[in-house]
Parts: sequence; structure tokens; C-alpha cells
Amino acid sequence: MIKINIKGTFIIILTTLLFSGKVVSQSKIETVEKFFKVTKIDSEFSQINAVLDAKIEENKSLIKSEEEYIKFSDILKKSFNSEKATSYLKDYFLENQKENNLIEIIELYDNPLMVKMSDYEQSFYDSKNKENQIAFFNDMKANPPKQDRVKLLLKLNDVLKATEKTKILLENIMLVFSESYNSILPKEEQSNISVLEEKIKSELPKNFSQQITNQFVAIGLYTYRLASDDDLKEYIKIWETDLGVNYTNVAFKAYEVVFEKISSDLITNLNNAF
Repeated sequence: MIKINIKGTFIIILTTLLFSGKVVSQSKIETVEKFFKVTKIDSEFSQINAVLDAKIEENKSLIKSEEEYIKFSDILKKSFNSEKATSYLKDYFLENQKENNLIEIIELYDNPLMVKMSDYEQSFYDSKNKENQIAFFNDMKANPPKQDRVKLLLKLNDVLKATEKTKILLENIMLVFSESYNSILPKEEQSNISVLEEKIKSELPKNFSQQITNQFVAIGLYTYRLASDDDLKEYIKIWETDLGVNYTNVAFKAYEVVFEKISSDLITNLNNAF
């Protein structure tokens, strides 16, 4: 487990914000740290490193020389990774969200049902449960889930905007990569951003959103297997509250800003290197 020097982190963040003209209290920094710990809002970024590694390897043949490939790959990985994305995400909440709003969300997660459901969600990523997951999905082939359960999970997917969020996340990763490669091409060979966006959309399966939804339901069947239908119904109601909807919308905005900053930094670093 990586040990983080919280005190040192606070000093770095405070120094950065002071020089940028934005003073943030120690209290708010601690609130943001607690907010991240409770909500695990940065968990979506766990996919970045693996997806980016795959894209780099997939396009290795496009880079003219091994030397340029290594340089391009190194800059990409140093400028764009889950750790940096999380750092920018924290900056966003420090600079743009009121502490009281963050405290309200933290209190939302103090709800016993939220605690229970959050524990279920995190347990899915525990490597110790891999064998149980395989056994569960194998058994599901012989014993299909009840349609009422599937409908509840589809409803949860809707209120969390899970499909939309995952699709946007993957598209952003692909776009940042495409912009990066595009930036090191000769000027006459470069494409504008709209062309890159259309190219990415054309590369995705036509039923990509449906695939993501199906995956959410399948994972949900395992993740919430110990939760009752009533638990799921109440969980959905929580996310349908004004606070729940607002948090979901804020998360979308935060992700957008994070990718804009990472993309800008990355292009600058590549332009300076090539």
C-alpha cells in the first residue's frame, strides 16, 4: 500500500493555490480529502493507465522510429495517468466547490444504506473475490436473473448516468491520445479537433452504449447480490434527490475540466519535446 504524506500534500496544494491567488483553508483541504475518501469519486480514473497503455501499444507502428516512440510514450504516460487526473480532480473541488456542499455530500454517504451499498461496490474490485465472481457468472448462465432485478439495475444505471459517464470517460481517453499523436505530426498532416472526434466515434461499436449498459447490469447483479430489492429501490431514491442529482452533475463537470487540463498540459509537453 502506498503511504501518502498528507501533511506534505497539504503544503504543496496550499503553496500552489497561494501563488495562483486563491487561498484555501486547512479545513477545506481536509474536507476535500474526506470527500474523496468517502465518495471514491476518483475510482473511475483507475481505467486510464490500462486503456492508455493499450492505445500506445496499438499505435506503435505509426511512430517513425523507436526513439520517437519511446519519447512519445514516456511523455504521454507522465502527463496523462490516473494519479495526475486525481490530482486535478482534487484541485477542481478545492477551487470550485463550497465546503458546505462537500460536507452535505459526505453526510449523504453517512446514511447506513449508502455505507452498505458503497461497501458492496468496492468489494467488486477486491482481487480476493475474483473466483467468487467467476463462479457467480458461470452459475448465472444456468440461472438467469429475474427481470424485476434487471429493471432495478437499469433504473440505477439511468439515475447514476453510469453508461454516459463511462462512455465519455473512454472517449476522452481516446481523444487525448489522438490529439497527442496528432500534435507530433508535420503541420500539413495534422487534423482539426472535430475530425479527430468524428474518427473516434466511427471507431466505436454502433451499440457501444448498449454494451456498457449490459456490462453495468451484469456487474450490478454480482455487486448488489446481497442487497434486497427494497435496498436497491431506496438506493435509487437517494440518487434521485436534488442532492444526489446535483452531485452527479458536478462530477460530470469536474471530469470535463480534468480532461481539458490534462490535454492542454500534454500537448504543451509534446510540442516542447518534438
